[in-house]
Amino acid sequence: MSEWFSPISVYSRCGERVGHPATHWIDGNLSTYWRHDTDHGHSITVDLGETKNVQRVRIRAHTDYLASRLKNVDVYVSDDPGNWGTAVADNLSFQATGWNERDLTPKQGRYVRFINIGTLNSPGIIYSWEMEVEVEEISLAFNPIWNGRGVIGSSVIRRQV
Repeated sequence: MSEWFSPISVYSRCGERVGHPATHWIDGNLSTYWRHDTDHGHSITVDLGETKNVQRVRIRAHTDYLASRLKNVDVYVSDDPGNWGTAVADNLSFQATGWNERDLTPKQGRYVRFINIGTLNSPGIIYSWEMEVEVEEISLAFNPIWNGRGVIGSSVIRRQV
């Protein structure tokens, strides 16, 4: 079963403006937003708190701000924020008013990184209201090891629910 999930923290970001920190991007409050003024692409990495099977992403854009309409977004998922591997999606666009949902190549990881973020007025200011990821729960099952007379141990199997 999958569900929309808000990350527990911002691991890193390219910057933020006073009064509009990057943590506003994941606070669940649709009246707050992350803002950053720069002349280059934006980036942000969020922490899911534990390894999850990341399926999709959604970002909320605002009607009145072109700077909230994101484009050219590359998304990475990893358990190691120092080693990202291949993007699970690239060149995504989030330009409709309200929630914009996008499919990703499913991948397990604790961290989700968004890079090369541009906006319709890019390069420049970014206003981003909210972000969530769709995840499938990962559970652990114990597989008994039999020796013919009884259980002598068990192995752990990691599986998606």
